[in-house]
Parts: sequence; C-alpha cells; structure tokens
Amino acid sequence: MIFSVSSSQSARSPAVPNGSPFGQADTYVDFRNGDRAPLLLLGGGADHLEPAAVSESNFKHYNKSNAVTEYHEFPGRAHYTIGQDGWEEVADYALTWATQNAQAREGRSHAELDS
Repeated sequence: MIFSVSSSQSARSPAVPNGSPFGQADTYVDFRNGDRAPLLLLGGGADHLEPAAVSESNFKHYNKSNAVTEYHEFPGRAHYTIGQDGWEEVADYALTWATQNAQAREGRSHAELDS
C-alpha cells in the first residue's frame, strides 16, 4: 500500500515518504550494507540484453560497501553464456571465486587460501 498526501486529505490520513511505512521505497537497496554475502557480478562483452556497462555500473554501486564485491567481464560472451561454447570457463571462474570468498568470509584471508 502506498500512502501519499494531497490537499484533499484530512489531517488523519496516513502519509509516509517514499511509499513505505518505514520511510523507504519497497525497492530501496542499501548499497553500503557491509553485512551481506560476497557478491560477484559478471558481464558479457557481447551481451545485448544487459550490456557489460550495466553490470559494471551495478558493481560501482555495490562496491560502496566494505563487503567483498567484484566484477569480471568475459569478452565475447552473450547474455545466455551457458548456451555458448566454452561456458565451462565462466562456470569455473564463478565456482572458484565463490569457494575462495566463502572461505575468506569465514575468517581466512585470500593469501592463506592461495597457499
């Protein structure tokens, strides 16, 4: 439910900024949330549905947090990368990244993981 104020509403009508009873829009994203899970954003250089520039822009927003946030672009990859030859490269990259960052979040540094 969205509440708004107009000149025709009485003083008893609920009015809350940004459409939420908590003062933020339902679509609000806290880009500075440092208590979130590590986030990997992948971009495809040949992606025309969500161009790599959009993924990179999302990275710049989420990177305002002190939580692990990384962006990696795969040149020549389209949006449906799992349907393209060589999809294993993308899957291997994401799996390696996720494994390393899950362990790093548990208190181990990247240097310890590489040894």
